[in-house]
Amino acid sequence: MSSRELVDFNQEPVKFIEDEISLKILRNPLYMPILKILRTGNKTAKDIKNEYEEQTGNKINIKSLYRQLQTLTEADLITEAGVRITKDKKENKQVTKTEKLYSRTAKFFYLQTKHDEIFDTKRIKKRSKILSQLLSLSPDVEVSSVDCLAALLEKLYSFQLQGSESLYRDFPDKVADIAGDLPLEDLQEIMGDFVTFNVLLNFEDFEKDLKNCIKK
Repeated sequence: MSSRELVDFNQEPVKFIEDEISLKILRNPLYMPILKILRTGNKTAKDIKNEYEEQTGNKINIKSLYRQLQTLTEADLITEAGVRITKDKKENKQVTKTEKLYSRTAKFFYLQTKHDEIFDTKRIKKRSKILSQLLSLSPDVEVSSVDCLAALLEKLYSFQLQGSESLYRDFPDKVADIAGDLPLEDLQEIMGDFVTFNVLLNFEDFEKDLKNCIKK
């Protein structure tokens, strides 16, 4: 038996995801085993089924698998990358079988929060009011105004967003390799740590605003 693969698809290092359907699918544990399997390369449905059952210890019906593959394809998270052609001899006859190859559309998916959600004025003002009350519980802290805190929060959010997005845009291959097969929850926590350290490393950009808003 011999086989060869014909692939006409170039995978992206990082894909920025912000539409609600794709975000919902990426957060659904039902689809994560398939995406994890495809992280290592192109696979046929049979390959995916075998690895799925081996990794999860659960059987999966081939029809159910195809439905999941279709859902992932419609969400542009996976695609048909090409075909695998297998030739074999059976009863002295040459038999050729062609199977579709599936691939992730990107090595790594970055769940991008929408800008209008981050910089919603009402939400920032509401958070600033609560933050002001919490900070004021400390006897040696005085908040100058809620508006000042709101402006500082907006500046902070903008810096954090730019920092995380530039990381993925400037170093997509390296980030994809470093992220590997980390679960989504772990990766989000690590990115939270990254933006925190990024702010600390650039503290001078916020020091003046912080001192104007909060007195100690």
